[in-house]
Amino acid sequence: MCLDIFENFKDHNGNFKESLSQDVVGMLSLYEASHFAYNEEKILDEARKFTSMKLKEMLGKIDMKIGEQVRHALEIPFQWRMQRLEARWNIEEYNKKDGANQLLLKLAILDFNMVQYMLQKDLQQHLPDYMKMCFLVLYNTVNNMAYDVLKEQGHVIFPQLTKVAEIERGETANAISCYMHENGVSEEVAREYLTSLIDENWKMMNKELVSNFVFDKSFIEIAINLARIAQCHYQCGNAHSDPNDVSKNRVFSVIIDPIQLKIQQPICKN
Repeated sequence: MCLDIFENFKDHNGNFKESLSQDVVGMLSLYEASHFAYNEEKILDEARKFTSMKLKEMLGKIDMKIGEQVRHALEIPFQWRMQRLEARWNIEEYNKKDGANQLLLKLAILDFNMVQYMLQKDLQQHLPDYMKMCFLVLYNTVNNMAYDVLKEQGHVIFPQLTKVAEIERGETANAISCYMHENGVSEEVAREYLTSLIDENWKMMNKELVSNFVFDKSFIEIAINLARIAQCHYQCGNAHSDPNDVSKNRVFSVIIDPIQLKIQQPICKN
């Protein structure tokens, strides 16, 4: 990656110019660009640190609409996000924008809904009949057990049933708890270490995406999309064994619920 252009953002002491913080949109763009870095690209690491700090300081002092974009980016950068979720978020945000191009908005909504319909068709066809039957039996059995307990004792036990199954499969240990146990460190230290590993692997994938000569580009893109799914999957807890409302709403927004298209009524003249 050509990094000379980023030197223009620095002062004579080699620090990023404080005047940059006056341009919120520019700071946000620089922040997003820093997440396309490779390993050992120090200037982009410095850019990320600088923009993250400044953007956090700006929150509460800037316009609500741009502030929402800043919060969204600071939560997870664009490069790390699931593309279909991000597409929907951008469509809904653009719809709030004053002077939004209505034709462009309608085309984006139609495109999103068409892709969603294709995903629904894929799911209907995702699995062979015998596996569909297995999942249906398992789903009905677990729900019937949970319903009986709720009816007789008034307790919701569905999450506990899922966790019991995980314990039997030995899946309760996670990366954080394993690192804490193996190295005798606190949860905070373990989280920082794993965050650094995630960041390092993203940098490796960024480089492979543009300079790989071993794997096909489509293979690298699939690997990156799997990383995005994992990032989303565990962002707000464990969306696999104990999905919360955020996780469920994300599934519905991508696969189930289309974006409503408001059709303007033509003006009738007598």
